[in-house]
Amino acid sequence: MAMLPDERGSTSDAVALNSWDATLDVIAAPSSGRVSSLSQGLFRHLRSAIRANTGAKAGRYYFEVEVLERLPEAPTLLLVGFSTDRSPLFLGSTSSSIGFDSKGSCCSKDTSTAAPDDASRIGVLLDQEVGEGRVSVFLDGQQIGSTAIPRLHGKALFPTLTFQNVTLAVNFQSPGPERSHAFGWIAQEHLVRSSCVETTSQEVIIPVALPSSGLYDWSLRMREMQPELVEIGDEMMAEWSASSGLSSRSGTRDDPQLSSLGIEQLRKREVWHKALMGVARSSKKSLIHSSVRRNLVEAERCSILKNFPAAKKTAVVLFGKPDEDFKDWVKQKMRLQYEAEKAELERKKSSAEAAGEEPPTEELKEPPEADFLPSGKTEVSERALAHDLRYFSLPSKAEGFDEIRYEWADEETAKEKLLQWLRERKARQVVEGLTPGEWFNAKYEDWKKARRVFQNGQRDFSGRSQGDESLADKVAAIELSKVKDPHDADGNGTPIYGNFKYEDWIVLSFRYEFHLLCHAFPIDAADPDREGLPEEHLEHYWKTYFHHHFDPKKLGVTNLAGVLKVLKDPIGLKDMPGTRMLFSSCDKETSIDVFVVAVEAYRRDRARRIEAGDESAALDIPRAKATQPAKADGAAPQKGVMRSVPKTAPKAPPKAPVAKQPAKQALPSGAPSVGKAPVAKQPAKLPAQPSAAPGGKGQAKVAVVKMPAKRPNGMPSNGPPAKKPRPEERV
Repeated sequence: MAMLPDERGSTSDAVALNSWDATLDVIAAPSSGRVSSLSQGLFRHLRSAIRANTGAKAGRYYFEVEVLERLPEAPTLLLVGFSTDRSPLFLGSTSSSIGFDSKGSCCSKDTSTAAPDDASRIGVLLDQEVGEGRVSVFLDGQQIGSTAIPRLHGKALFPTLTFQNVTLAVNFQSPGPERSHAFGWIAQEHLVRSSCVETTSQEVIIPVALPSSGLYDWSLRMREMQPELVEIGDEMMAEWSASSGLSSRSGTRDDPQLSSLGIEQLRKREVWHKALMGVARSSKKSLIHSSVRRNLVEAERCSILKNFPAAKKTAVVLFGKPDEDFKDWVKQKMRLQYEAEKAELERKKSSAEAAGEEPPTEELKEPPEADFLPSGKTEVSERALAHDLRYFSLPSKAEGFDEIRYEWADEETAKEKLLQWLRERKARQVVEGLTPGEWFNAKYEDWKKARRVFQNGQRDFSGRSQGDESLADKVAAIELSKVKDPHDADGNGTPIYGNFKYEDWIVLSFRYEFHLLCHAFPIDAADPDREGLPEEHLEHYWKTYFHHHFDPKKLGVTNLAGVLKVLKDPIGLKDMPGTRMLFSSCDKETSIDVFVVAVEAYRRDRARRIEAGDESAALDIPRAKATQPAKADGAAPQKGVMRSVPKTAPKAPPKAPVAKQPAKQALPSGAPSVGKAPVAKQPAKLPAQPSAAPGGKGQAKVAVVKMPAKRPNGMPSNGPPAKKPRPEERV
């Protein structure tokens, strides 16, 4: 661009738009001043921004922007103003920028923009010579307004554009109002060059770190140190969307739930990610991909690298404690934030006092010592971590990296830290989507069949032993170490489980089902870092495998510790990093017969201890409440049988049927009249009574016994009513 010197001397290089300091979708021709952006698909909904390569720290300088074209039937926007070097590109997003829209309205951090109108030229004048500094706006050559810039006064301010779906021509040579100069004529002593310069080659950097270990902070520091670096990834796209006026994002920094923004092209990640990778590749800019979860997964890393075949590919592993330089940077950032908040608070107090209002009473606390910047945002969700834990790994050159750097710890230390973290994390997290596998299903079906066979055999033996008490002694005399067949332990058809009681079957069931679960979990999890079943997740996995809740009360206890105390063997707990794991001391292929013999040994041991006076050896296992068959109408409750009290009020017992009585009964002559029997309900009308018996004149009148239509429940036909059952005896 041609330069016109002024009387104070001019720049030796052209003032122009800086395509290296712009959003990825910008198409700029610095020599002509024309600039536009991609406006199809995803990019139709996103705002674009670009900054000039030169800023002014003093003087009065003017530049102008002309709208050449507006995309029909699309949202359009144009903001023109100034921003500081390395600050966010979008005007009005922070206090480091100031601008005006095409109606002349000021747009800053605390103001919103108006809808664009038909103004074709917008000019802005930066005046750093007045007291607090001032920026004025001109529409089609006419001054519309101005605003003071006390926070930006004295700083180097760079011409900046924020636009959407328009084509523009930027003129840094346009003469401004009186006593001002074209920005292209800026004096050497007033100018500051942009720190964002063209790179000779493209580089793609992928930092790898554990959650809450400073990955996003490290990425920010790298971009501050190398302004030409552009962040790509989910958080960058979320911030771009928010700066484009789309609704605020939700989710985490790794997964910000862009589908909730209501834009079709953002509903599916693969769609917008493909578009983003395309413009990033063609921009030739150096990039840094910030994501905790995805950068830990080999497949995700490879997917990113394949988009940049010609770029240098670098992995940076951030494991261990950060170095002193990084800590100093964190400390400085926190101090600057504290000072900015303190200055803002003082400004509010001064304004309140000047207006005669109550000043703010809040007090700021000194920033604490920390290795990383405080953030109210979650980096990655627990659900996402649980889903991908099995795939986490450190990068290798086999993935396509040209260089792998270990920043805070060497490779061996990083490997140890990752392995330790994985074990602790997996121990605390449920395996999402886990289902019982083939091995468990087969073993569990075998167990259910075997249990029925054992219990049928025990019932048969109990029937035989009622007539021959010596059979129980035969079971007790069998040497357990010689048992080959639990159904025929002595060769004479005596089952080793013949003396089993209710509690022994409960113990057997718990022991074997625990054994199956302890071996099935690591098989189905298919993860070498999940060596056992975490005790805190027992309830979840018990329901997953057995389809009912884990209930210690069935063993007469209230928790897992009590269960293990009752069962004794073969289930136990062993300490692991961050948790304790359940395990079975038996091999996973141990026969069910072995468990039956072991329960018999346990039963004999308890019996000997009880006989010796050790009452603590007795198992206090509650029996399941048996369901009583429904009683026949009119039948009294069985003697000695207690029935469970229903949760709701019981209905009145049904009334027993009553045999029909004759309508009337003749009494012998001279007999006294019979009184009325108790009745449950009187009939509406009584039949007419004859005045005399059919014998003729002189016979006595007959009194008729009135029988009830129905008798109370339990009343026999020839006796008093049966006693009503108590409420707890009712079904």
